[in-house]
Amino acid sequence: MGALIGAIALLVCAAAHAEPAKYERATSSFPVARCDTPPKIDGALDDPCWTTASSTGGFYRFASSSPVAEMTEAWACADGRNLYVAFHCHDSQPGRIRADETQRDGDLSKDDRIGVEIDSQGTQRGYSTFVLSACGTQFESMENGNTDNIAWAGDWQGAVQKTSDGWTAEFAIPYALLKYPRDARSVRLMLFRNLARETNRTVWPGVPLSVTDPWHDTLYMQPCDGLSMPYFAPRPVILPYIRAGIGQTAGVATGVDVKYPLSTTLTGVAAYKPDFQTIEQSVSDVNFSYTQKYVNDHRPFFVEGANYMPDSDLLYTPQIANVDTGVKVVGKNGPYEIGALHTESGGPGGQEASVISIGREIGVTNNIGLNFARGNQPGEAFSNVGRLTGGYNWKNGSTNYNAFTQLTGSWRDSSWRGQQQFFDFSMNPKDGKPGFDIYHSLFGADFYSELGYLPELNRKGDGLSIYQDNRFDKGALESYHASTYIDSWQHETGGFFHNYQNGFMDLHYRSGIGFHVGYSHQIRQQDSSTLYRDHIMERRFWWGEKTLLQGGRIQYDSGTQAGQSYAYAVLAQGVRFSRVFSSQLLFNRLDLGGAIQTQTVVSGVYHLKNERSIGGRLVSQDRDTNVYLSFNQKTRGGTDIYVLLGDPNRRTTAAGMTFKLVRAL
Repeated sequence: MGALIGAIALLVCAAAHAEPAKYERATSSFPVARCDTPPKIDGALDDPCWTTASSTGGFYRFASSSPVAEMTEAWACADGRNLYVAFHCHDSQPGRIRADETQRDGDLSKDDRIGVEIDSQGTQRGYSTFVLSACGTQFESMENGNTDNIAWAGDWQGAVQKTSDGWTAEFAIPYALLKYPRDARSVRLMLFRNLARETNRTVWPGVPLSVTDPWHDTLYMQPCDGLSMPYFAPRPVILPYIRAGIGQTAGVATGVDVKYPLSTTLTGVAAYKPDFQTIEQSVSDVNFSYTQKYVNDHRPFFVEGANYMPDSDLLYTPQIANVDTGVKVVGKNGPYEIGALHTESGGPGGQEASVISIGREIGVTNNIGLNFARGNQPGEAFSNVGRLTGGYNWKNGSTNYNAFTQLTGSWRDSSWRGQQQFFDFSMNPKDGKPGFDIYHSLFGADFYSELGYLPELNRKGDGLSIYQDNRFDKGALESYHASTYIDSWQHETGGFFHNYQNGFMDLHYRSGIGFHVGYSHQIRQQDSSTLYRDHIMERRFWWGEKTLLQGGRIQYDSGTQAGQSYAYAVLAQGVRFSRVFSSQLLFNRLDLGGAIQTQTVVSGVYHLKNERSIGGRLVSQDRDTNVYLSFNQKTRGGTDIYVLLGDPNRRTTAAGMTFKLVRAL
């Protein structure tokens, strides 16, 4: 271990003494023309404003010198309320334009699409994204996090039209959706286009060949000025709801969520009796794990601004089972990123949680941070956890170097409960060259966090990953990724814990098929008298990667786990019966030493309109089965409606019906 730590220090020193190259980012500003009469957002570029709008010129392949497959033109103009962007997407093969997804905020990754990325605060750290597919389906990802209520998240307009040589599109993006400093007059933009039949997107402005990580998009966004970005007086969005159920889901509940802009860049959120009963949570598979499995949390109160909160080992929101009242503040204030959260619940399952995260940006790539989390589980004492973090990133030629460290301490009942340490150093070269990631980590035996995801404690060790990946603009092979990884862990209190090695390769083909093959080996001291020697061979094949809701995969892993024979099989397949009706099947089976566990998940959705759908899910695990059906209506204005037959998060089917109405005020 000491040798490995020494190697880390040596690599850091060597890299630190390399002469860093300056980032080649746009410095001249792009003036956005002002329009006196806004365009009609119908996708046709026949409005007078487009004849005087600012033209971007040509698009370029992202971080590539290959010529673009199809020409793209774009224009921008603005007034005192909105930023307007227009695209003309030329296509020499219009019959190959793909636009299958019709549901707003659905999966557009398989469709021809265009997008506008806006760094409204000019920090080169984050951005909001607005996307239109070739059939006009909208998708947005806001810098401060997303929820699925349109009135809550904010709305924008977009439309497309087919032309003889491709398609055209128009965006109207209100300034009211964006976070920006008061008196701002500029933003940073990147425009992009993805062809479903192509691997690499095209962008404006161009991105140098030296870029190795899409995260660095923000460094090359085009400064755009001449905007009249107004100050909007704080206006709360209030979302009261009423839920009523009959049968096994009987009962009446009411509550309210409130979103209030504390400033132009900070948002406050409050919730009283938030309703989580109608939220479909993730289903964990039956595969073997030595530790607790991680599952995502889809509850809107926790999703809003989640990227401003601490990592999951401090805040794993599924640990907060019940919330009667909650408040949070998320956003930026100059170079500071702020996330704060407090929840309470009463009764026998009463809990309390308080979390704060403050980050300070230094330059465009470096940062320091402070996190604190205090909480309890029902009937348990409070734990307190504090953390300091720091990251330093630099570039030498086409290679990015990243160093990150964190130091964490925990207390319970005013008593010290141990520490956690982590240090990571990575080198990320351009595609086609090997990179590495090396780390040292320690979790004390008594380290404690009631709100965190902590699958294993009492361990200290080091790990090293060496990898290489590449992508190709032409040819049958679209991309590959190869990696090998080793780690070694001791108990913090002394004695061997486990070591692990694996290697794998992924191949993705332009036809939409792919392969994965891998092998792993682990020696694990489970307790003082039990030593396991595990080995697993991984085989995976997938198809339909280029299609919407029609892809599938087969997986078969075999070997030994926990001293027993092990076999894990997965079959997944999507079926798209029509543009409005699709279904997904997922079957997985675990055989561990002759003990069989199976799980079948069948889900389906029928889209009545773009914002109305009927859905359902069947989950069968061993001898338990849960079936539920749903109706959802999410509107641009008015009332959202939810109807449930059953309960999506029970182990077995509930004989009941639930109605929920949500109205934005």
